[in-house]
Formats: sequence, structure tokens, C-alpha cells
Amino acid sequence: MMSKQTSVEVLIVGGGLAGYGLAEALVRQGMEAEGICLLEASHPGAGSSGNVGAMLNPLPGRSLYPKPGYPEAFVYVRDWIAAQQAQTDTRFTLRYPVVRPLIEELGAEQMRRSFARGKEVLDFLEARELSAAEVATQYPLLAPTEGAIELRPGVAVEFGLLVRDLAERLREAGVVWSAEGPVTQLEWTGQEWLCRTEHEERRAKRVVLAVGADLDEWFPALPMQMTGGELAVFSPPEGMALNCMVSAAGYVTTRCDGNWAVGATFWHGQKHSDFSQEEIFERLRGKAKRLIPCIVDAKPVSTWFGVRAIFRTDRQPIVGVVPTMPSCYLMGAFASKGLLWIPWMAESLAKTMLQKEDHIHPAASILRLKEKNFVPAPSRVLL
Repeated sequence: MMSKQTSVEVLIVGGGLAGYGLAEALVRQGMEAEGICLLEASHPGAGSSGNVGAMLNPLPGRSLYPKPGYPEAFVYVRDWIAAQQAQTDTRFTLRYPVVRPLIEELGAEQMRRSFARGKEVLDFLEARELSAAEVATQYPLLAPTEGAIELRPGVAVEFGLLVRDLAERLREAGVVWSAEGPVTQLEWTGQEWLCRTEHEERRAKRVVLAVGADLDEWFPALPMQMTGGELAVFSPPEGMALNCMVSAAGYVTTRCDGNWAVGATFWHGQKHSDFSQEEIFERLRGKAKRLIPCIVDAKPVSTWFGVRAIFRTDRQPIVGVVPTMPSCYLMGAFASKGLLWIPWMAESLAKTMLQKEDHIHPAASILRLKEKNFVPAPSRVLL
């Protein structure tokens, strides 16, 4: 095993949007890029951050009443994505309204009630209810519905392109990057951390765990559930252009290359997919045709599958100082809301680390959990 004797200021374990987003926030707030090391198993966005077609939905889920932290997270990430796009020629974002069709079997009445209740707190959005006739006129590709809720702005993001572009810019700025396989063990020496992979050992004054779906392997007492996300890319029928993002038991959006991305999240408790590419295509096409009938004539292009970790108690992120490990921080449990939460939480955690004051929103703070939840796995952490 090769040892890196120089101790870096911060070592980030994980190469997804959480890891690179935190590195970007630390550099932007004044930390020397050379003092940051990011370790990942293979390449940027190898896990769920490799999603080939995500949408920034301001109100994900069936309820249109925002959960705590959603408005602040959405406002922050909307501007953050625009700032990232302005720094590169790689196109990874498109802006479209989000349309939530009112379909009886998909909880139309619940959406109407939650929308009426949420109007008072939706000042961060342009939100209105459309009649069936307005939907047919403004969004002609959508199936006939009882109406819809329209939310502006929404942002379609090619997640994987965003992460890879961000990673490249950070490496050019001087952030140390290594893809020597997954981190197998951390050891606290009393003054610093030793971080081991199969091929190397690195030293760091502080460590951040941004390990995605492997969170339960580091902290077995955390009540976590795995969720699987599937996405299929289709080439639309000739002459068909989708002028919105559709969200209803999954989503459909347009990518920068003109293709359509159809995505859905489902519970399965596994960290791998047993489904073939053809099965994913047909399952997602079946979901989408209830919303956009002409997708039956779309041509399959590619599929993607990813696993996310969700905190079962309240389904909100876990971010902050790990109470059982010195000089250690955590960013995790973003589930399918990573694009919504991660940039804001990266900014907040960077401020916490640099200013030594807690800047984490209570809805995502590690402080709402019990210390016993963070007893680390002995095989992973030596204290």
C-alpha cells in the first residue's frame, strides 16, 4: 500500500454531487484547493449522481405543500445551477415549467387540497391551476386530464454531465483527486485521520463522508432504506417536441440533445437491479404513456439505474458533524432529492466547517438524530 505522507486539510470520501459540491463550496469560500482531496471508487458520478436526465422539481412527491427546507433549497439550487452553467460550454440544463396533471388515480384531489393549503408559502414559485382546456391548448402532447398544476420555473438537468464538468473544473483549480477504488477503512490517530483504500493510504485533518447508498455500511444503526431509481432515454417521434416537464408518479422531461428522459423511483431494498434494459424501457414507457400517449412511438436509446439511501424516519437528509467521530462530517440520505438539497447543504456544511458555527437547516441537521445512530462499523472505522 502506497502512503501519502502529506496531510491534507479536508478529505472527502465520495465522488458524486455531494462530494464535488462540497469541494466547490469550500474553494469558493476561501479554502485552498490543494488542501482538499476527494477519493472516489472509479469516476465522477459513478453512482446515483450519474443520472442521465434529472429534473429540479420544486415540489416533489404527491403533496404540493412543501416540506421544511424545500423552498430555501430550491431557491438556492436554482441560482447555483445557473452559476455552474455560466462557467462552462458544456450544456447540461434546460428551463421548462413543471406540469403536475390532475389524474384521479394519481391523487388529484390530494394535490388540489395541498395546493390550496400551500399557496400561502409558495411565494418562491409562479404556481397556478390550469383547466383541462388550458392544458390541451398549452401542452398538446399531454393526455386529456381533469386539469393540472403548473409550476415555474423548473429545470431539467443532465446530472452526470453536471458532475463531470464540476469535477474537471475543480481538478483544474488544484483539488486533489484519486480513484483508487472504494475507501475500506478510516483510522483516527489522535491528531489526524488515515484513510485507506486497497492501493493507498492518505492522511487528513478532517474527513467528510459523502458515501451515497453505502451510508448504512458505515453506520449500521441508522434506520435506512434503499430506493432504486430507473431512467430511460427515448428518441421522440418525429415532429414531437415536449414544452414542459411532467411530474406524476415519475417524470418525463426533455434533455439537451432533444431526447426525452423518463424516470421513476421505487422501493426495493437492494443495491443492484435485476431488470434487463428491455424491461426498464417497457416499464417506464408504460408509466409515461398515461401522461404522454405518443411515447408509444418513441425509440429506445439507453437506460440508467441508480440506488439511493433514504432515512426512514422523516425522509430528509442527514448533514453535519458526526457526534461519535472527531473531525468528521457527514452529507447523506438525499434519496431522490439530491439535486434539490445537495448544493445548498454543501454551502451550509462548508460554512459550518470553516466558521465553526452550525449553519445546517434543522430539517436536514444531524442534530435531530440520536448519538447512538452514529456508532460506526468497527470494520470501517478505528478510533
